Amino acid sequence: MRCSAASSSSFSSRRWSAMILSLFMLVGCSTPNPAPTPEAASTPAPSSDSMQDKMSEQQLKDLVAKMDVQEKVGQLVIVSFETTEVDTKTEAWLRTNNIGNVIVYAKNIENAEQATRLTAQLQKTIRNATEIPAFIGIDQEGGMVNRIREGVTIFPSPMAIAAGRHENLYSLAWSMADELSGIGFNMNFAPVLDVSSNPDNPIIHLRAYGDDPQAAANFASTWIKGLQEGGMVSVAKHFPGHGDTREDSHFALPKVNKTLDELKAMELIPFEAAIHSGVSAMMTSHILFPKIEKEKIPATLSKTIVTDLLKEELGYNGIIISDSLQMDAIQAHYGMAEAAVQAIQAGVDMLILGDGKVLQPDSEDVQTPVIEALIEAVNQGTITAERLDDAVLSILRIKNDYGLFLDQGEQNHAPYDIDLNAHQVLVQETSDQSMTLIRDDVSALPLPTDSTLFVSFPCVYPLAFDKKSFGEVAADSLFGKAVNVHQDPTQSEIEDILQKAGSYDTIVLLVYNMADSPNQLKLLTQLLETEKPIVVICAGSPYDLQYLEDAPTVLCTYGYTPSAVLSAISVLNGTLLPEGRLPVEIPEK
Repeated sequence: MRCSAASSSSFSSRRWSAMILSLFMLVGCSTPNPAPTPEAASTPAPSSDSMQDKMSEQQLKDLVAKMDVQEKVGQLVIVSFETTEVDTKTEAWLRTNNIGNVIVYAKNIENAEQATRLTAQLQKTIRNATEIPAFIGIDQEGGMVNRIREGVTIFPSPMAIAAGRHENLYSLAWSMADELSGIGFNMNFAPVLDVSSNPDNPIIHLRAYGDDPQAAANFASTWIKGLQEGGMVSVAKHFPGHGDTREDSHFALPKVNKTLDELKAMELIPFEAAIHSGVSAMMTSHILFPKIEKEKIPATLSKTIVTDLLKEELGYNGIIISDSLQMDAIQAHYGMAEAAVQAIQAGVDMLILGDGKVLQPDSEDVQTPVIEALIEAVNQGTITAERLDDAVLSILRIKNDYGLFLDQGEQNHAPYDIDLNAHQVLVQETSDQSMTLIRDDVSALPLPTDSTLFVSFPCVYPLAFDKKSFGEVAADSLFGKAVNVHQDPTQSEIEDILQKAGSYDTIVLLVYNMADSPNQLKLLTQLLETEKPIVVICAGSPYDLQYLEDAPTVLCTYGYTPSAVLSAISVLNGTLLPEGRLPVEIPEK
């Protein structure tokens, strides 16, 4: 069924009218300068000097010809490391293996200022060793997938953006690129182009724009344009689609039993739009597609999918990057070294060898044998010299296109030089527009009194709100009482909440990804038995709505981010009218 959002007329007009004055008062408030629009921030035409400074195609080919096998292989890999600075051990490893590119994870980052120093160290180390600029990449998708969380703007999830009015889409992407490039990154593994067509998918949901492939295509095209015109290499993922799986490729080897025609009618639509939009890089998925690839190998290792489909049939000529080879879909089933060789043979240009798991003292020992296997495969002819040179040339073209050979680090600057205030205003506006009221059958909103019990668990962004949970922030604002529980509440916590509930007129309960935390539903069921007004804040996947059919008042926020918390509180206190719309179909429970 399509679980439709409640219309504004379903609210108690008496309560809302009492809040109208505060809305009008906000209109006159001044705001920082807005981020550019597509018209205002189009890629500037290069001057004749800059055209002369950039390398020609022949110069790039000459550069490839001068490189030895180890130097070329170093360009194919994107590695990770364990530290928050380039220490002596990390520097020696990068230099010894002629590493050309790195991916930075949350374990490497303390805050934006430290990340700025780190990227400068990485770029200097790799440039000095290879005489070629590095791709320094990061997963900064928005929503709950953000590797930097302090000193930057936390952008809404793609699904939150899709639930709103969309006019800020380009400006959001450009603003994200502005922050990342200022900190020293030049590659962002985003956006996610997977269509959220399977409610049981454990990994995509909020990371996708929704279940409409054409809408996802439209969103993706604009997001890619904003990122790339803001100076970031955009990496669209996970080709040919991770949206219709029931397993997470980090921990299993998923399978999608669709024909090519079925993929073309759904999964491939956003990727084709990305290609037409000029996306610079595309990431492959570690998923089996047995009706397309007859061998039992995932897309990353399939020449049929990577070369025949993506390159030849769809006409893609940018960089093709694998998802991390340390994911269990590859490591547990094929082995990293063997898979790396097979992926390059299949047409993949770059391989992510890194992994975001913390406390891996042997991280270099896991990745080095893969590099050695690639060098050996080239020397033995398993990977042809032509395939190797083609991959390296593709990589150098994009580095050249983005001016990385010209930039000697002058674009690396302190994060306080970036207008975070303007970005935050944009983000808050977008978050406000995304708030989706599913229903309010008992006219519980706005909250009528200060006799409210807020039940939630601590946010994954503890640096916001002085480490307070949603409930604590809401209670401070709305003069209620907050109680924190585990994300999957214990029985003693449930009993404590039920005892406290008797003293309050209204209960506000935050839920998040209920399929992984079954006791959330147990708590909700017992709270409903008290017959008190219950307001449920659905902060995770909107597919949680299938567990909330009995809840009389439900608000979807599409994330537990700082801006979503503030938007939800504004709905609760009546200063924000929720007008978002669900971007996905909700099945019957």
